[in-house]
Amino acid sequence: MVTRSTNNGLTWQAPKVAIAGADWDNDGFIDVPDKPWLDVHPFPNSSAANPMVYITCTMFFHNGTSAIFFARSSNYGSSFAGGIWEMSRGSGTILVQGSRPIGGRNGDVLVCFYDAGSDGWGPGNTGNPPYSGGGVFDINAVHFSNYGATLSNWEFAVSDMSYELPYYLGPADPVTGNGKYHRWWGGMWPSVAMLPNGTVFIVFTVDDVDPSVDPFNPECGQICIIRSFPPYTQWTPLSNNGFPNYSPGHGHGYPTIGVKKVSGNAIITVAWEDHGSSRIDIELYDINAIKHIDSVIPPIYPLTVNDFSSYSDSLFIGDYIDCGASAKVTANVTDRVIYIVWTDRSDQTTTGGESDVWADMIELFY
Repeated sequence: MVTRSTNNGLTWQAPKVAIAGADWDNDGFIDVPDKPWLDVHPFPNSSAANPMVYITCTMFFHNGTSAIFFARSSNYGSSFAGGIWEMSRGSGTILVQGSRPIGGRNGDVLVCFYDAGSDGWGPGNTGNPPYSGGGVFDINAVHFSNYGATLSNWEFAVSDMSYELPYYLGPADPVTGNGKYHRWWGGMWPSVAMLPNGTVFIVFTVDDVDPSVDPFNPECGQICIIRSFPPYTQWTPLSNNGFPNYSPGHGHGYPTIGVKKVSGNAIITVAWEDHGSSRIDIELYDINAIKHIDSVIPPIYPLTVNDFSSYSDSLFIGDYIDCGASAKVTANVTDRVIYIVWTDRSDQTTTGGESDVWADMIELFY
């Protein structure tokens, strides 16, 4: 469902169905859409781009497989009548998840998502320990032109990437093999940002320790960042295909990336869940971030967004750490802000208890 406001959020119009739960595979059972994501054209301002809204989700079928669905609106989300694309329906061990759409210049639209590949997610699923992760995965990048109406090309932004994250965050229980802390494998799902010139950045997480060699190592998360230029047929690794790991031996995951144009420069911000402040294994986490101009990553230490560290959960804190650019207008700051939102547990002292949603802003100065 999608709802829209035309008065800066004061009131909201009746929700519209973008992608329906329905019997898409004609097996007599209703299939369920989940993990929806919405985006628009951040650049440029034009009469053709401004009304466009893009939605993706994961469709879960009754037989246990999944697919990525893509829908678009040409009237600011008032209706979704442009048809629905179904991409990469999984079969058997193949699993697709974590889709993100983004609009770009000249009517370009990119849909990116995680693909477990032919080896399936986490070969450890059927081995010992059962949730050790491992194996390889892909990040698909599907390029549409004509404001999402025409499929132009389908590429692997990442192909056979080693290694997949474990299902839960380590360290692993020596008997069951299950991770001690919250669900972690969603950190492999991509986050996408588009620059004014059409350059696309994707961030995601990999396990930088081979689980088959050391399945109980608490380190199981390294942020990676890649980029591509129109027409998005080639993807270039940045910084040796790795993101600076400032806390070796601790997990980093669930990255998010956003971009804001400031004084002619595109300032890129990446934020992520970081367990480097933990006193015992990886029991605590912070939300850290770095910012850089265009494709230049300066060797700076990340800033900590939150005020107090959070206690890791034993089950799930959600996979919705995200960021978005907006304008803050004061006497001293104009249009130089990126907002970060995350799951916060700084009021907890154990792995149980409720979680909160917190947000903060980063002022983009250099």
